[in-house]
Amino acid sequence: MESGENPELSRSGIQIQLPTQPIVRKKGEGGEEAKLGARILAPPSLVACASTLVGTQGHGPPRKGIDGRRQGVSAPSPLFVRKLNTEEKTTLMKYRASCMLTGACALVPAAPSAQPQQSKQNRAPRLASILTVLSALVTACPSAHAALAFSSGYSGTTAYTHSNSDDIYSYDWGSDGKIYLGAINSSYKSGGIYSYDGSSTSTIQAASNTYAGASVVAIGSSIYFNDADFNSKIYRYNIGSSVTTSVSATNYSLGTDGNNLITTGSSDYVTTHLNYYAGGALAGAIDLGGIEGSSGPAAFDMAGNLFYAPGYGDPSIYRWSAIEVAAAVLGSGSPPLTAGGHQWLNYSSSFTSASGVGSLLLDPNGNVLVTLTDFTNPSALVKFSADGSGSFETILTSTDRLGELRLNGGNLYLSETNKIISIIPEPSSTLVALCGFGLFLRRRR
Repeated sequence: MESGENPELSRSGIQIQLPTQPIVRKKGEGGEEAKLGARILAPPSLVACASTLVGTQGHGPPRKGIDGRRQGVSAPSPLFVRKLNTEEKTTLMKYRASCMLTGACALVPAAPSAQPQQSKQNRAPRLASILTVLSALVTACPSAHAALAFSSGYSGTTAYTHSNSDDIYSYDWGSDGKIYLGAINSSYKSGGIYSYDGSSTSTIQAASNTYAGASVVAIGSSIYFNDADFNSKIYRYNIGSSVTTSVSATNYSLGTDGNNLITTGSSDYVTTHLNYYAGGALAGAIDLGGIEGSSGPAAFDMAGNLFYAPGYGDPSIYRWSAIEVAAAVLGSGSPPLTAGGHQWLNYSSSFTSASGVGSLLLDPNGNVLVTLTDFTNPSALVKFSADGSGSFETILTSTDRLGELRLNGGNLYLSETNKIISIIPEPSSTLVALCGFGLFLRRRR
């Protein structure tokens, strides 16, 4: 290892040399030498990926990160990596269609470069942000797809494969039995919203230059989805009339209790708010309160209790009872839902490298299933026990960010790159042996 090299990043193929003399930007070498006093050495393929995702001039529209903040590089679903502001260094998103890239990682053009006369005080955090983004590119670059590894007792089969290579960032089953899904392309723009009836795919919303959202949710005869543009929107597609309406609203993730829509997102760049749309009507949203930090997914259990998990920086899962949620709704946000006294679980001791949660759902037994994500370590699909004790089972891991979790017909599904995977529990060897022994006894009689 050369002097000044960062040992963590070197494992990812990136070397960082910190010279004693300021470096003047030079082009034409294996990467660019920044005017920040450090030389970043990266493989040509990674440099090319960075150029595509970040932009050579650093111009482009800012985007809301997982915490709702408007920022330069953002990571997306459902597998996305986003560059946070300089105070927070970096933020992870759900490409619940990984990089989805879970099928979900969205990087968008960086904010305009700072002017040459910027102060020295501002240079250090900018350097930290650049280094963070480059390290994230190792897993975020769409040139490589995830590799799933199932734990003993589980396997998977493909339930749906998209018509092209665009990742599926989220999906759900409509009241008509069709799968409705959102896709994201290699530029992290919307690859379109589609329905699949088991034999053919129909377009609900065509692919566009709009940054893809993170959620597709079915409520009654409607399908809800969102985008992640500067003025983000929530869309409602009516299955019967095929009419789509929308409303501009700060949001990151969409969820439901079966009848009502709940969203998470931040408008003040500090606190993630949970907003409630009664009956799924895109009007009269009730701000139920919120938690400081990066936005993540929210979900209800069968009893109406609300669970929420930050997408980055807080290894917690929060829970509010159905009574507390009802009181906040009836009181139009008073009393508000807050973090105090509502941490259901802190998973940091069990998953020390996890950066946050990409997708979250509750099974019929009250167990909490989440996709835990990280920049450089494998992501994991984990089932935490309903009792809140912290006991867990790892169902599978992936070399990339994992996508959207859904339950349908009693089966568990996960989006992974451009596929939807059905996760199949397998009988234990002991159970198989006992069944075989019972069959043997039956034949002898």
